[in-house]
Amino acid sequence: MRCAIVFICAGIASGALVSDVGFALKSSANGVIVFALLSFAARALDLWLLIQRLLICLMLFLFGLFWHLHWASNILAERLPQALEGETLHVTGVVTGLPERSLIAQQFQFKILHSDLGFSQRRVVLNYYGANKISPGQYWAFSVRLNRPHGFSNPAGFDYEGWLFQRRVSARGYVRPSPSERLIAQQPGVGATPLTDSFQVRLHSLRYTIKKTVTAIIGGCTSRRSVIGFVDWR
Repeated sequence: MRCAIVFICAGIASGALVSDVGFALKSSANGVIVFALLSFAARALDLWLLIQRLLICLMLFLFGLFWHLHWASNILAERLPQALEGETLHVTGVVTGLPERSLIAQQFQFKILHSDLGFSQRRVVLNYYGANKISPGQYWAFSVRLNRPHGFSNPAGFDYEGWLFQRRVSARGYVRPSPSERLIAQQPGVGATPLTDSFQVRLHSLRYTIKKTVTAIIGGCTSRRSVIGFVDWR
């Protein structure tokens, strides 16, 4: 069993070296079938045990490779079509994850539930420059412009595109000012999203509540320390 797990993991790891996912996916699937049949034939013909084990190990290796490539091909299939890059999409969806705030924008993950151009049931990263405060669990209607995920991948540097890929982010972009922008619901709704997404949304909403509480406590302590320091100085 341990040997089988090792060969499956080796196949999974080798998937990271593949450049042509489609061709490798078909080849690994065919290889699994071929080596499975050969291993059964070797057992039926009572050939050497070493040959049988070798065929089984090769089959397990290709199975791990197929598993990895199947997962990767599904994520690549969810990416934003090139025809929709730079186009304005009218979408509705739910905020997931914890928003990151800067001086000019809020960045957050957004699960698109419906779109006028058919790009739905996808997770995207959006920058929002409006005045509304974004929090996890909110359901919004936005007008957005999206691009395919991309980023720098320098040696010893952070691979942003790989990070987005691992989180199944299909596109990134920004919210355009529009009269159609509106907050549909403030809290996560039961049944509005799949069960796994609903659980994640509620989990991030709880994290957001804890974050606000801790920030308020730390801010209060900092303010009191500043006042005390000022009094002592006087």
